[in-house]
Amino acid sequence: MVSFVLCYRFLDSEHENIQFSNDISRYDVHHAKMHNLYKTRLYDYGDETRALGPALKFMFARDPYTRIWSAYLDKFVLPLFWHTGKEVVKEMRNNATKASLECGHDITFKEFLFYIFRHVNGTWPEVVLNEHFKPVVFNCNPCKHHFDVVGKAETFTSDSELIFASSGFFRENTSNKEVDHDMSEVNDIVEYNFDFKYIPSIYGKIYRTCLSYCIIAERLWKVFQYNGYIGFEITLPEHFRCNNTNTGKKKFAKHLVDVIKQARANAEQTTLARWKKQRVQSMRGAYRSLPNDALKAFQRTFKIDFLLFQYEPVPSWLESG
Repeated sequence: MVSFVLCYRFLDSEHENIQFSNDISRYDVHHAKMHNLYKTRLYDYGDETRALGPALKFMFARDPYTRIWSAYLDKFVLPLFWHTGKEVVKEMRNNATKASLECGHDITFKEFLFYIFRHVNGTWPEVVLNEHFKPVVFNCNPCKHHFDVVGKAETFTSDSELIFASSGFFRENTSNKEVDHDMSEVNDIVEYNFDFKYIPSIYGKIYRTCLSYCIIAERLWKVFQYNGYIGFEITLPEHFRCNNTNTGKKKFAKHLVDVIKQARANAEQTTLARWKKQRVQSMRGAYRSLPNDALKAFQRTFKIDFLLFQYEPVPSWLESG
């Protein structure tokens, strides 16, 4: 799940030890300060936006179906946005449980989508919807701003190489081909989510009882299955579950990574290929399970993204079963 934000960070890096995009940690991608680049939401004209006139300007789009499913997994199945999940629960449920109101840990994909629809379409305008959930055009409008490169997540490697070349300081490789990228991603996501105490947007806004290392391990396991890193047929080992005694964070996290690494090492190539297909199958299954009114609302909400960036609003897989 290489994020296009890495492209910004890779161009922005001042450190000699950053040779490849996957040398940059997930925490730094999202939270570190920019040194050389200015990143802004290019939706309205303003003095800061005009100042970017002579600069190399680029943006990335992604298929709304995969983008919003990925946001749901990263932000709500995992605990990063459980503080927002509490607001979703208050708004979407008439008889929410105390645990759901306090933790925001169990919102469904359908609830998440209808929450987006309400706020993008102005039904509840007082809420500022996070940029991860808005149509891309709300953050970077290519109809108003003359981007030099409009890239896509689906062609990230070739598009990012064009950006590096156009920037005037082309770097030969954008990723280290000697690294197992799936396990690198697993390790990075585990480390990031186990460090929740150091991310105020999470730890400072929900009850302490909502999060524990075993809860995070269970959520990570589920997301890794959805993303095809490990098979659905493999269950989380019992000693990671919350009815058992927890060990320290560092040991707990390392052991979780080691278990996944060993499972992948023991799997045949055909098995790994089957697991990899789970990513697409899970995403498609999530949308196929939605009622027709939710699908129509989704297609209407992201209509401009579908049109501008040439994605299919009603893909064949949605109706093929």
